[in-house]
Amino acid sequence: MNKKIFHEQVLPMQDQCFRFALRMMANREEAEDIVQDMLMKVWQNQEGLHKIKNVSGWTMQMVKNACLDKLKSSAYKYRDDNAEATLGKLSVSDDNAEQQEKWAWIEKGIDRLPDKQKMVFQLREIEGYSYEEIATILEIELSGVKISLFRARKSIKSFIDKIENYERKTFQG
Repeated sequence: MNKKIFHEQVLPMQDQCFRFALRMMANREEAEDIVQDMLMKVWQNQEGLHKIKNVSGWTMQMVKNACLDKLKSSAYKYRDDNAEATLGKLSVSDDNAEQQEKWAWIEKGIDRLPDKQKMVFQLREIEGYSYEEIATILEIELSGVKISLFRARKSIKSFIDKIENYERKTFQG
């Protein structure tokens, strides 16, 4: 890996890496630190990394591993109250209040998922990675990716349906 590959393949992924780290950490500062540390490690080791076949997958795998290490550490403060608002600002560009409200419920549904499903959903539905790339990044079988994504979608849909049914009953009754 050289400076050209770093600038052409790694740096453009900075926002993607941040969104993924933010989803996992639920803390803006921690996510920023993780991405910054990852970029520094890649930069410092750029000459020895020329053998990497899938730079994008490898980079996201580094972010995932750094997040998991941080989450396992006893010094980690779990939740940032502004994390959901930050994710919403990253993901919603339309000023339509109804769409923003629906996105907020989707965010809450995603947050309720088990970690593995949350990571798979983020990588597939938000970042657009293929099933194979997700399997590589998360170091799981392809069938595990498909199952986790199916369960995540089903869980989020069920969560949204419950909210919509509750709102319908509340406003009708």
